Amino acid sequence: MHTLRPEQAHSLASALRPTQNTHGTSAISAYGAQRSAQFAIMEAAFARHGGMSTSDEVACRMRDRREQPISALAKWIVSRSVIAIDRDSCMILPMFQFDPTSWNPRPECSEAVAELLDFFDDWNIALWFATSNPWLGGLPPVDALLPGRGSVVRAAKAAATRGRAASSPPSIPSVGAASWIA
Repeated sequence: MHTLRPEQAHSLASALRPTQNTHGTSAISAYGAQRSAQFAIMEAAFARHGGMSTSDEVACRMRDRREQPISALAKWIVSRSVIAIDRDSCMILPMFQFDPTSWNPRPECSEAVAELLDFFDDWNIALWFATSNPWLGGLPPVDALLPGRGSVVRAAKAAATRGRAASSPPSIPSVGAASWIA
């Protein structure tokens, strides 16, 4: 076991202490407030397209359509074929990405997600689908998804190309900022 010297312990404690921003709130609480606001944006956008459900709810809905729905859903989540975000230690999935008759991932969603995987985590992919996109005439990608149209996939490719040009992955945008998706 490694023991810290007093000066090392003090440095570690200082590094772990939440920093204060200019408004006197901690960076951790500001980040939490930003995530809550982003989640509200996603909820509003996805509500028009089936909303969001927990992984347990999705697996239950899949039971009538396929054998071993938990295994299929887990495979899609692990392979990142579908968007699954963590919210308060609960796995949440936007329903727009599933075909409501077969409960398979919609191909146009999976293709767009595949374009964004290398540059965004699932949270930011979900946020990308929920926020205004200039490549789609200002529509959020979730509102522009139409089978066989490909416009959302092209917008995802444009976002991925922008991500490739950056030296580091894009940061989480501030609420109301949309320039990161162009």
